[in-house]
Amino acid sequence: MPRRIVFTPQADATIMADATIMADPSTGVTGDGKINGADDSVVYTFDVSIPCLTGAMPVWRKIAQDPALEHGSDGKLRLKLDSDDDAEAFVCLLNIAHWNFDQIPLTPTVELLYNMSVLANKYGCERLLMMPIHGEWMRALRITAKHAAGPLAVQLAWIGHVLKDLDVEAAGLKQLVFSSRPGDGDLGIPTTKGRITELRQEAVSKILGRLDNRLEALRLRILSRHDGDSHNADTYRFCHATNPSEVLSCEAAMFGSAVAALTDAGLHPAKDHRFPGTVNELSEKLSGLKLVKYTEGDMPPHACRHLSCGLGLDLSVDVCF
Repeated sequence: MPRRIVFTPQADATIMADATIMADPSTGVTGDGKINGADDSVVYTFDVSIPCLTGAMPVWRKIAQDPALEHGSDGKLRLKLDSDDDAEAFVCLLNIAHWNFDQIPLTPTVELLYNMSVLANKYGCERLLMMPIHGEWMRALRITAKHAAGPLAVQLAWIGHVLKDLDVEAAGLKQLVFSSRPGDGDLGIPTTKGRITELRQEAVSKILGRLDNRLEALRLRILSRHDGDSHNADTYRFCHATNPSEVLSCEAAMFGSAVAALTDAGLHPAKDHRFPGTVNELSEKLSGLKLVKYTEGDMPPHACRHLSCGLGLDLSVDVCF
C-alpha cells in the first residue's frame, strides 16, 4: 500500500495512520522491499475531503469538530487514525466514501471484509458497505460459511451482521455456538448481546433433552408391548420389523445397549442437561455410539430386517437444528 494516498484532488484534511510492516524472518525484507532485521514502523497519510469523510462516517464528523485539532502548513486539517484500526480496511472505506469504486477489490479476503465490518460498526457507517458489489461478496461468503470454524466463524458473524446477510450471520453464529465452551464469552460480536454462552447451553439442553425423550419413549414402548398394550406401543417406531416378539427383543437389546453406551460416554443420566465440552464434541460422542444390533437367527433376511432399527441419537444435532 502506498505511504501516501490522495482520495480526491479537493482534499482538505490529512489522516495520519501508524502501521507496522512485518519483516519476513527468513529474509529480513519488509513488505515495502526495505532491508531491515526488525519490524519497520510506518506512518501512512491519507488526504481526504472533510465533506466526504464526515458525510459518510458520523463518528468522524464529531472527531473533525474538535476545536483542539491543528492544521498543517498546507492548511489541511490534521486527523489521527486509532492505532488498532486496520489501515487497509480503512482505505477501502475511504474509497467508497469518496466514490472511488474502481479502487474497491472485487474479491476481498474474509479477513479484509471482517476488518471493514468492524470499522464500519465502530464509525457508524455500515451503509457504506451496502453497495451493489456487496452481493458478489456475500455469495462467496455463503459458501465459505458452511464450513466455518474458530476465528473464521467470528469473522463471518461480524460480516453477516454488518452487511445484513442473515444466512452468513446465522452460519457464523451457529459455528460459534457449536465450538464454544462454558465461560468463553461472546468475542465482542455486537449481534450476540451476551448470548453466545446462553445459546450454547440452549443447544446442549435441546440435544440432551431429545436424548432423554428418545430413551424414555423406548422404555415405555417396551413396557407397553410387554403388557400387551399394542396401541401405545405403536406410538413410536424404533424397530421396523413386523413380528411382535421379534420387535420386543430388538428394542429391549437396543435400550440396554443404549443406556450402557451413554453411561460410558458420560451422557447418562444427563444431569441438568449440562455438558462440559462443545456442541461439536457432544455430536461426535453421539455419532460414535455403538448400539447392539438385533441379529438373532442364521438367515440373512432376518438380520436385514433390523438394519434400519435404532434410536437415531446420532441425528440429534441435525434434528434439533
